[in-house]
Amino acid sequence: MNAEIDAVVARVLAGDVDAYGDIVDLCQRDAWSIAAAALRNREETADIVQQIFVDGYVNLRRYQKGTDFRAWLRGIARNEVREHLRKRSRESRHLQAYASHVEERLADPASADRFETAMADAQRKCRKELPEPSLRALALRYDEDLSHQEIASRLGRSAEAVKQLLYRVHSALRDCIQRRLVQA
Repeated sequence: MNAEIDAVVARVLAGDVDAYGDIVDLCQRDAWSIAAAALRNREETADIVQQIFVDGYVNLRRYQKGTDFRAWLRGIARNEVREHLRKRSRESRHLQAYASHVEERLADPASADRFETAMADAQRKCRKELPEPSLRALALRYDEDLSHQEIASRLGRSAEAVKQLLYRVHSALRDCIQRRLVQA
């Protein structure tokens, strides 16, 4: 099987980008097993598996022909899952601190009004910092209520690329809003 994967890797490196789909087909179960066992959440697992294959593609030139490709990709999977778990832990701590902060602010009606104003202001400012493609994707998703596939059609991207773009935009907005609210 490794010779088969090495042949596909050679095709991808020679410019046949679509051949990478064959690698995904051959190795998806390995990546899925590692991510699912650690995350126990189907949506997170799907996102991480996608990222594993993106990382694999980006680093494909580092793969050494003749070695076990699936073991190499499992290493990427384990690293990606570890990083995701670290990030999730950090986010959980930040969200707990943020929730406490919000609860304190909402306890006093005057403070609640100030908080809502600060939240709206932070959101507006953070949206202005986004690049145009991100703003366009947000508008298509939330203003026009389009599906990922419909957005992909309009933007000339794949549905998976749109899903990943929206995920990154949401993360960037959340981080920016939290930073601005803490500063307020």
